[in-house]
Amino acid sequence: MSASLGIDIGTSKVACVVLSGNGGSLFRSSRATGAELDALPSGHVEQDPKAILRTLKDCILEIPPAVRQQICAIGVTGQMHGVVLWNSLSGEVSNLVTWQDQRCLSDHFLEQLRGETSESSLSSGYGCATLSWYAKNCPEFLSKFNRAATIHDYFVSLICELPYALTDYTDAASWGLFSLSSCNWIEDKVRAAGISLELLPKIQPPGSLAGRLQTSWAKELGLKPDIPVTVAIGDNQASLYATLKDPERDLAVTVGTGAQASLAAESLQALPANLPPQLEIRPFVDGKVLVVGATLCGGKAFAWLRETIRAWCQDLEINCLDDKALYARLDELGQAHLFSPLQVCSSLQGERHNPEVRGSISNLALDNFSLGNLCAALVRNIFENLHQMFPPQMLKEKSRLVVSGNGIRRLKLAQILCAQVFNMPLLISDDEEEAASGAAKLAWRLLK
Repeated sequence: MSASLGIDIGTSKVACVVLSGNGGSLFRSSRATGAELDALPSGHVEQDPKAILRTLKDCILEIPPAVRQQICAIGVTGQMHGVVLWNSLSGEVSNLVTWQDQRCLSDHFLEQLRGETSESSLSSGYGCATLSWYAKNCPEFLSKFNRAATIHDYFVSLICELPYALTDYTDAASWGLFSLSSCNWIEDKVRAAGISLELLPKIQPPGSLAGRLQTSWAKELGLKPDIPVTVAIGDNQASLYATLKDPERDLAVTVGTGAQASLAAESLQALPANLPPQLEIRPFVDGKVLVVGATLCGGKAFAWLRETIRAWCQDLEINCLDDKALYARLDELGQAHLFSPLQVCSSLQGERHNPEVRGSISNLALDNFSLGNLCAALVRNIFENLHQMFPPQMLKEKSRLVVSGNGIRRLKLAQILCAQVFNMPLLISDDEEEAASGAAKLAWRLLK
């Protein structure tokens, strides 16, 4: 029996999913990478790519040998926007600068870059913004490398032993300075940002063949050599490829560290004119496009509340519930106060379209600042933020919510409020590793 392997290299964990030809799950596993690096300058968010790859190797080796021998294709996905640099000759590799990096917000760098490139959609944490920052602040560091791509593109380059870097439309678009109409880098804007075009990866369609698993890597991972490997796809698109059962009627909402709502359209030309600037148009598979509204704080906002409560308990020198029990209690309290009078802004880290905005609590009275009211108002605002990004007409065309991500799967309060805010019935994805599953499904196309 043949099978495909989907690999997801995420912000905090890696995941592997093995699917049979009929879509049945043969194996799934995930592991925390522990790759975050400390003692960095303020605003810098980096990870150790070697630690990520070690964890990924261990995750693959967890697959039973008999199942590994059935794998005939590999699909790869991972965290979008981030960038890792390497030298294809010496093998030297930089840290991974993740999508959460904020260095470009210092000293008005991002404002100047947007002006120089006439690209207002560039944000800190986007690959091209990070590369421009290196070019202008650390040119001697940048000169050590001749390749740049996402962490999942880097993994594909390694296991296929490619002398160049490849990326697909989805990841290239997440870097900025990419043209949706031509599906290529906007060369004059790349130059204006101070980035060498030779440093950027070659761009291929989603799901296309990147290369084949080389013998040395096949031996190390316990897989058959020479099996095809896809060009890596962004995790947003991979997740939606797995979860959107009916793209014409479904609106997808995902809550992880951040939160995002996504809908599919047949083409760029099918979209209404003058979309709000907070919406991002992203490439999808088979010529389709996605319209995505994203917030930086989704599940992270609720985690902030948990950690704040824990810190208060410590200050008061009283014992606090463990994480599982605390989440359950907050969920219960919030459900008892679904129509909280509090008004909470959950943008604790700013937003890509408005980096300066911060969280707030308003409409406080002497008798309404309860934990249940705070929980419900905080979670409701996560979905209100997403809802208000979309023109009403676009949402009227959708009739069902397909939700995924642990931030909503494990929190009944979030499910109730999401359905209320969007006024649609809600379907919970039954797959907890949507991105890896989407990558595995995409890999099957290489065998047809």
